[in-house]
Amino acid sequence: MNVVVLNNFTGGLSEDPREQKGNTFVSTSNLDTISSSNKLSPYVSTEAEALGTGDITDSLISDFVRASDGYVYAVGRTSTAIPTGTTFFVKSSATNIASTYNSHASSGAAFPFRANSLVWYINAFYYIGASGAHQLRKLTPPSTFSTAGTLATTASWVNELIPRPFVHPLKKFLYASVGQYFARVNEAGTYLNLTSLVLPISQLTSSLTNYGSWLAIGTAPIFTGGRSTVYLWDMAEDRTFNEAIDFGEGSLMILENIGGTLVGVSISDANYSSLSTYTTTQTKKLTIRMLSGGESIIVKELEVPSTFSLKNYKATINGRLYFGGDNSDSLYVIYKDKTGALIVSKDRYIANGTTATTLRGFNIFGDYLFVAYDTASTTGNVFRTFVTPQYNFSSFYESNINPNMPKEDRTKRKQLMSVSVANASATGALSIQVSVDGGAYSTIGTILNKIVNKMTNLSDGNPFESGYEYQFKIALDTGAELTELKYSYEVMAELI
Repeated sequence: MNVVVLNNFTGGLSEDPREQKGNTFVSTSNLDTISSSNKLSPYVSTEAEALGTGDITDSLISDFVRASDGYVYAVGRTSTAIPTGTTFFVKSSATNIASTYNSHASSGAAFPFRANSLVWYINAFYYIGASGAHQLRKLTPPSTFSTAGTLATTASWVNELIPRPFVHPLKKFLYASVGQYFARVNEAGTYLNLTSLVLPISQLTSSLTNYGSWLAIGTAPIFTGGRSTVYLWDMAEDRTFNEAIDFGEGSLMILENIGGTLVGVSISDANYSSLSTYTTTQTKKLTIRMLSGGESIIVKELEVPSTFSLKNYKATINGRLYFGGDNSDSLYVIYKDKTGALIVSKDRYIANGTTATTLRGFNIFGDYLFVAYDTASTTGNVFRTFVTPQYNFSSFYESNINPNMPKEDRTKRKQLMSVSVANASATGALSIQVSVDGGAYSTIGTILNKIVNKMTNLSDGNPFESGYEYQFKIALDTGAELTELKYSYEVMAELI
């Protein structure tokens, strides 16, 4: 009898379900794959946020920022009418993260805002606003609105690509971009259009970050299926790019510095205002690249559903990059493991297990996710992680095919003999299923609380089916923590 043990979950998503690695997996949903090498713990559920007065869903909130006063601020529209105005909301307490929001200030009907553009810099909020003119708007608390400046851009206002303005940690200037054009704000609040720093007309700025002493500028092509570029700029007064690095085919939507490594996330199509042409890929995929030796190299490629649409929204917490998109149930995370390898995994739920048809925006403060999204039946949802942990929705782990099985047995016919799972939590339930040769999943059984249970047949009493390829799926409920999956099998006699 052969016994296989899986108790290391550090490898992230596999590129192929037939990978022989034991620490990778086809998918996880709402599971922390980072904190512990030998345990998968579910993330705490989220609950709906509220306004002190009114229905928060009417406001279509998209951005969340924590200012230097410790309060969480959010931005939405002024009313349920056409969103032609900007309203700021602020938590009623700096010590109670579950407190309600109060309407803080309105910039007036003439100044709408662009999602993903709100930042806090020095002593004020900045965001892209003013339909058509692409102004960098400023709110100096409590209620002084002004226009910092107008970006010199001809970019379309409809469904366009707006990178979040970025404060470079070395230069300490705030940099903003729309389309092919750039501007900056210095520590004194002085605005300057960088009119000689202009991208080629075939490129649109998608994401900004730092890379050593450079400002790293991620760009996406104006047409679907084009090539993306990363520009490095030393922020000198001559205002010319220092380097241009090809980042491959597809739309580069996310660019971030992860532990000193410049990492980009591209998708094989586009969801922004671009020239719509064919894409040269037959399946939609995410491509993760890193800068190495002055060139971009592919770290991982992952197929995604044809309906998935990557946004350029991102949050970086403790060296972990989080991002997501439309028509998805989870955020993704990229981080470095203890060996320095880049790991890609699915992370916490966007909408408590429901598919978010539109991701409006998100941010993460410590252990708390703040997220705004629409579903097929609801609009303008605003949720935050529970303060007192609750686990109201199932989390899932799906293994590779024949996970961690010796190479010589992978193509042989086998009889599954037993399966066991272990729960590290004193509460909760682990429910395990098995698929044989690509068939439907069948339930093996459920264990409750902190025990290990060895199961030798399906839950309906029928024996395990023999086959060539076994795959396992585990549901984790009410706080259960998966520490081990073990299965045993016997190789069946065959002619070859």
